[in-house]
Amino acid sequence: MQEHNVSNALKNRIVAGQKTRALWLETGSPDMAEAAVYSGFRHVLIDNEHGPAGNETTAHMLRAINAAGGHAMVRVPGHDPLVIKRTMELGLESIMIPSIHTAEDAGAAVAACRYPPHGLRGFAGEIRASRYGTDSAYPGAAKDRLFLMLQIESIEGVNNAEEIAKVEGIDMIFIGPYDLSGTHGVLGETNHPDVEKSIAHVIGVAQAAGLPLGTVPRAGKDVHALMAGPFDLVISESEIGHAIAAMRTDAKGMEPGWLG
Repeated sequence: MQEHNVSNALKNRIVAGQKTRALWLETGSPDMAEAAVYSGFRHVLIDNEHGPAGNETTAHMLRAINAAGGHAMVRVPGHDPLVIKRTMELGLESIMIPSIHTAEDAGAAVAACRYPPHGLRGFAGEIRASRYGTDSAYPGAAKDRLFLMLQIESIEGVNNAEEIAKVEGIDMIFIGPYDLSGTHGVLGETNHPDVEKSIAHVIGVAQAAGLPLGTVPRAGKDVHALMAGPFDLVISESEIGHAIAAMRTDAKGMEPGWLG
């Protein structure tokens, strides 16, 4: 078997202090994923929490992103360790797990991503992550290649942020302002004072723990403002959002009656 020296491009950037902007992939389309990378978005996140892609489609999207020279992140639907395991086996090295409310949630997420003795991830030999068994270094190197992002996006998560941040194995705290606003009873009002206070608290906790921060744009905080602030990763817009914006602009320029 060969030993492939593979490093995590996103992890390397974040550790080096390089701010990174990425794009959401919501359509479950390998073609759109590939086009996004060729369009200049080297770092993209396949959203399997809200998007339609299953494992087979995700594998094809990863191939397309890799072939175009991009780096893929995947957000899994939830905390199920079987889903996390199967997703990890597809060959990604950057994973986002949503809705982390407690330190126990965080510890379980870390364990689901790591092989024993560091975690509980089940082992299989001939998987895409290990280049179908040809990468002899993969089982031992997987932990160090991993970039694990945990989302705090609830009042409960905010209240437990200090304990969450103490869990070994977390690479980034990613703040979800929209779900957070919902738990405050003001869904979508991401600039509400209570939401802003919660976000500021999590930022302070992460900085005190030496953990990088990620988020999405929100009311009053565009990409430029966030990148100039404490955030290391900002994932903004989506491929379908860009497509819709372009189509709407084009449609508005048509003569009346052309579109039926």
